[in-house]
Amino acid sequence: MLLALQDEVSVDELPMLTAAAAISLDGAGRGLDSLVEDGILEIGERGRLRFAVPALTAALRRRSGAERARALHTALARQMLAKLERNGQVDRTRLATHLVHIGESLDGEAAAIRVLIEEADRMSSADPEVAAAWYKAALRQLSDDDDRWPPLLEELLRLRASLGQYDELTKDLGLLVPALIAGSNQDDQAKPLRRTLLVAVGLCWLTTLLQDEQSAQVQEPARLFKALTGGAVFDAELQEFAAAVRCGRFDEAADRFNALFSGDADREAEPQDLPELPEVLMLLHAASGDADTFQRAWSLWRDRAQHPVDHAPDRLREAGAMTDHATALEIVLGDGYRLPSRGSVLYYQEILRSFRTGEWDAALSAARRMEAELSPQRRTPARFLARAVAAEICASRGEHRRAEEWLQDTPRHLAGGHVLSWARLGVAYRAGDPDEALRVARAEYEQLRDGGGSPAGLEHLLHRLVALHHREGHEQAAAELFDELVALDERLRSETSSAAVLMARAQLRGSAEPAARALEIARRRADVPQLAVLHMLLAELAEDPKAPLHEAHAIARRLGWTELRYAAQDLMRRRGIAPPRTRSKQQLISSTESRIVRLVSDGYTNRQIAMAIQVSEKTVESRLTRLFARTGCRSRVELATASLEGRLAEKTAVS
Repeated sequence: MLLALQDEVSVDELPMLTAAAAISLDGAGRGLDSLVEDGILEIGERGRLRFAVPALTAALRRRSGAERARALHTALARQMLAKLERNGQVDRTRLATHLVHIGESLDGEAAAIRVLIEEADRMSSADPEVAAAWYKAALRQLSDDDDRWPPLLEELLRLRASLGQYDELTKDLGLLVPALIAGSNQDDQAKPLRRTLLVAVGLCWLTTLLQDEQSAQVQEPARLFKALTGGAVFDAELQEFAAAVRCGRFDEAADRFNALFSGDADREAEPQDLPELPEVLMLLHAASGDADTFQRAWSLWRDRAQHPVDHAPDRLREAGAMTDHATALEIVLGDGYRLPSRGSVLYYQEILRSFRTGEWDAALSAARRMEAELSPQRRTPARFLARAVAAEICASRGEHRRAEEWLQDTPRHLAGGHVLSWARLGVAYRAGDPDEALRVARAEYEQLRDGGGSPAGLEHLLHRLVALHHREGHEQAAAELFDELVALDERLRSETSSAAVLMARAQLRGSAEPAARALEIARRRADVPQLAVLHMLLAELAEDPKAPLHEAHAIARRLGWTELRYAAQDLMRRRGIAPPRTRSKQQLISSTESRIVRLVSDGYTNRQIAMAIQVSEKTVESRLTRLFARTGCRSRVELATASLEGRLAEKTAVS
C-alpha cells in the first residue's frame, strides 16, 4: 500500500515510509526483496522501485480506501515537513502531491502552504493542471483574511480558463467562494476580488450557455453569480441575462451584466488578467454589426487586451457573421482561453471550417457525430446552423432527400437565422420549384433585414438571391436586391460583403474584372467552395475558358459537388474544350455490380434493387459498400457519375 501511494520509491525513502505506516523497517525490507524476486516490483532508473504492472498500483489504491490513503499521505507529509523544518533535503514535488491528498487536515500549517504555493508557481507554465491542483490545496489551507487569497485565486481561475476546465473552475468556486463572501460583501477592500470572481463566474456561465451544457452545469455558475451579486433579488435579471446570451443578443446581455453589478462603479481601472465580461459581450456583438461599430469596439479591446491581439480582425468579423461563437471567443480571449471539448458550438465550428476548406466528407462526418452525441431535446442555435451546412453539402452533391432531412424541424427564428435561410433557399431551389423557393427566401430576408438583428452575414443570403433571380431571368428583382447588397456592403465593409458585391456585379454585368477581384479575396480567405464558383464564373465570361473550367471541374470533383461538375462538363462541351484527363484507371466490376450501378443511376432504392436482382437487401448494401471502397466514390450520385464517364467497366468472360 505504501508503494502504491507513489509512482516510484527510492530505498533511501524506506525509513520515512515505514515510520509513517508504523511498521518494521527490517520486515519491510525483506518483503520488498521478495516482491522484486517475484517480478512484482522492478528497479527503474536511479535505483527507484516501482510496480511492474501499473494497473496493480491503481488497484491497490482503490482497495486501500480513501480514509487509509489520506492517513498515510498525512503521515508522510508531516515527516517530510518536519525534515524540511530541520533544513533537511526533501522532494518538494512529492511533498506537494501528498499535501493535495490531505485536504484541510493540516489546519493551515505555514510550511505546507508555502510549499504548495512555491511548487505551483514553479509548475504553472510546465504543467498548469498540476499547478491548479496545488493552488487550490493552498487556498483551502488559508484563512479568509489572508492577503494571499486574491492573487492565488486569480491565478487558479486563469489556469482553469487556459485549460478549458470550466466544470472544475465552477467546482473550485463552489468550494472557495462561500467562505470568502461570508462577512465580506460590505468590505471595500473585497470589492476588486469580488469583481474578479464575478467576471470569472460570468465567463464560466457564458461558456456553458454557449457550449450547450447540461442544465445542472449551467445552474451552478448561476447560483454563484447570484451569491456574488447579492442574492435572490437578481433572479429575474439572471434569467434575462441567460436568455440574451442563448439567443445571441450580446449587447443586451452586456447591459444586463452591468445592471447586475452597477454598484461597483469605483472598481479599479487597471487591466486584469481576466477580461471584463461586458467588454467580451460587446465585442461579440460588434463582430456581427456594421464596420464603424466594430472598429470602435475592436480598438478599445486591442488597447486593453493583455494578450497578443490578432491584427487581422477580418477573422473575427467573419466568425461573427456566421454566428461562430467558438472561433470568436478564441480570437477575443487569446491563448489564455480554451474552449471545452464538447457541445454543439464546437461541432458547428468544426463543420463550418471543414466546409470552407473543402473537407466536405469530414464536415458531414462531424454532423453525424453531433447528432449521435446530443440528445434530441438540446435544440440549440449552433446545432441547427451545423445542420444547415450539412444540408448545403448534400444538396450540392445532388442528395436532395438527405438535404431536406437535415433541415427538418428547423425553427424559423434563431440567432444566425440568415445561415438557415441561405441553406433553405439552396435546398428548395434545387428541389424543382424555383419561383416558390425565391419567394419564401426573399420574405425571410426582409424579416431578417427589418427585424433589428445583426446585419453581418446577410450578404451570403442576399448574394444567393441575386444570383438565382438572375438565373431565372428575373432581372428587375435581381437589380433591386443587388442595390440592397451594395448598401449592405457600405455598412459592413468586410471581405465577405465586398466579395459578394463583386460576384453579383460580375454575374449581372457579364464582366470578368470584378470576378477576378473576388477570386483574390477567396484565395486570401482559403474559401474552397467560393473558389470553385468563381472559377466557373470566370470560365463563363472569359474568351479562353479552359484554365478556369479545369480548375472548377477539379475542385468540384474533389468535393463531390456533382451540380457544379455537370455544369463544368456541359460548358466544356458547348465551348469545344476537352475534359481534363482522369488519372484513375478504369475499374472493372462484375456483371451483377454493373447491373446494380445501372439501377442506382435510375434512382432505385436498395430494396427495389434487391427485388430486381433477386437478392436480399443486406446483400445489396454489402455490394454497394464494397463498390464505394473500390471506386473511391462517396455517394450513389458519384457512383452513377463514374459509370457515365466510363470509369467503370464490366468484366468480360474469358473463354
